[in-house]
Amino acid sequence: MTAILAIDPSIVSLGWAYLKYNSEKRIWDLQSGTLRFPEAEKEWILEARLESCLKHLAEELDTHLGAAWFEEKTHIIIERPEQWGSFKTVVSQHSGALMLLYLFVGALFHWALTFTTEVKMPRVSEHKGQLPKEVTQKRMEEKYGRKFHGAGMDEADAVWIANWYQEKYLK
Repeated sequence: MTAILAIDPSIVSLGWAYLKYNSEKRIWDLQSGTLRFPEAEKEWILEARLESCLKHLAEELDTHLGAAWFEEKTHIIIERPEQWGSFKTVVSQHSGALMLLYLFVGALFHWALTFTTEVKMPRVSEHKGQLPKEVTQKRMEEKYGRKFHGAGMDEADAVWIANWYQEKYLK
């Protein structure tokens, strides 16, 4: 059985999506969610945030997917931060948030390697290009028959990443 766990990290939340091939129905089943970091962690005490995030991610996956989600051949896909010329990227670079996001993604990568050697880190330009979030979200809502609201934007991005990987590498 093949499965994909896609992670869309940011400094305030983390979207995740799990696609698993259902050979009986010949479809990819989807489960997904968003982790919001506690307000107290906005000060970016990196070690505390990482520990909290990884603990809550493991708990969320165990709750939604069962404790053995990683025993299958699971491909873990983590979006790699990428510098853009946008105002948001420039501000995050000067505030230090972009560097902390890189460290955060590195820790997620290390965590993922404890489960599988199938860890990929595509850049935004590789899987999405210049498509706005609203476009990718709408496409995923139509494909999977779900709605993503507010904080669900990270979830919708993770679904997009999982879907992109499945279509590009696992067809």
